[in-house]
Amino acid sequence: MMSKHRFFLVSILLIVTVCGGCSQNATSKNVISGEIKNLPKGTLKLNLEEDINRKQSKTIAEIPVDENGRFKFESDLAAHIYTLKINDKKTITLAIGKGQNIVISGDASGDTPLNITGSDDTAKFELYEKFRKESLNKLVISVRNQIKELKDKNTPESDSKLIELAKLEIANYNLHKDDLIEYIKKEMGTSLGIYSTSIRWDGEKNIPFLNDLAKRFAAAHPDSAIAAKVTEKVRIMTSNSIGGKVAEINMPDRDGKNVSLSSVKAKYILIDFWGSWCSPCRSESPELAELYRNFQPKGFEIFGVGLESDKAAWLKAIEIDKRIWTNVSTFQEFETPVAFDYAVTSLPANFLIDGEGKVVGKNLHGKELKEMVEKLMAAK
Repeated sequence: MMSKHRFFLVSILLIVTVCGGCSQNATSKNVISGEIKNLPKGTLKLNLEEDINRKQSKTIAEIPVDENGRFKFESDLAAHIYTLKINDKKTITLAIGKGQNIVISGDASGDTPLNITGSDDTAKFELYEKFRKESLNKLVISVRNQIKELKDKNTPESDSKLIELAKLEIANYNLHKDDLIEYIKKEMGTSLGIYSTSIRWDGEKNIPFLNDLAKRFAAAHPDSAIAAKVTEKVRIMTSNSIGGKVAEINMPDRDGKNVSLSSVKAKYILIDFWGSWCSPCRSESPELAELYRNFQPKGFEIFGVGLESDKAAWLKAIEIDKRIWTNVSTFQEFETPVAFDYAVTSLPANFLIDGEGKVVGKNLHGKELKEMVEKLMAAK
């Protein structure tokens, strides 16, 4: 017969085993909680960023907030990127892995960032965002401010200083995007935050690294929706690289009539992504007009894709800049589907293709574009 003492020990072991199992199940769930000052009583919207590059998201939960700004949400969330809308001016990005207990604190008013703990993936993304903003301010915003000062003085778009600054902005933005890739290489590993950075991936020379990163990311997050999206982004970048074949474009022209890229017959076509609001794009207009004037009779065409929101502004820019070639737009800005199909992350962007739709040049500007077109047309 089992002694009372031994029976007691066995019982304790059974309880510990059962409770240990309960604890393990509990920690597999995610908890998002916190206390935020100046947060009105109501609800916080938690959104799943289904497709960051296509800008598709959906609300998956509304989290109640009490009169003291406290809230708590518990659920078994998929490893993914989420956003939590705090108020009209403040939304935070959360890179949430399985079983993470995320705590948010701070002040909802003002520009001070909220404190987020409990998620290494989110912490890595926050550091990336800090670096991104510093690099952008140093390389791009500083130039844009100079452009703004000249425009505030009613300086014409044809002014040499304005044209010079516009070219510098394009060059510096490319340097900025390369900076971001280098940061990802050194600091982010295969963190979930990688997916959020993919919206700014660019550069022909970066494709080998990004292809390798996508494979490592998929291995780190097997069978996840987020890994599939990362892989898809690299695939699209590859398909639009030199030697690849571009996707069809079928969009309304200035008269509302749909025009397809395949309907434009030429030896070479420059697909020009631009915007009436984009100063470097506008500064390129005279050079594009000269190219068109010189080579259109010989088989060169331009297909302008406006990433616009305001039709009146688009039409006015076309008229002022004398963009007499084909121009199309759906007025969805960067949510225009073809912007994703071509992995366009900034403007101006362009693709020089041959008559079969094969990419022979990419993101060429100024003298570089002119020399390429001259060389190709001479060879034909």
